[in-house]
Amino acid sequence: MNRHEYAPEVGDKVAVLEHDGTFLVTAVDREAKSVSLRLLLSEDRLEHIPWSVLVSLQKMTLEDVEQAAARIVREATRDS
Repeated sequence: MNRHEYAPEVGDKVAVLEHDGTFLVTAVDREAKSVSLRLLLSEDRLEHIPWSVLVSLQKMTLEDVEQAAARIVREATRDS
């Protein structure tokens, strides 16, 4: 795993590309590299979400924020 690859843990707070809000990781499937999430302050849930669309909100550095923003822009412009 390179140092920028995020491996979520139960209890982490994350953002999800193309979703509003902050989510709590409630389950992790390491084999499928996916998670189950619950929207904070709500009971709304998302299941089978790939790690690749998660942005950790734990201990983010400026470099992490810049890289996440660049990835979002790349993915948004690739599909248009």
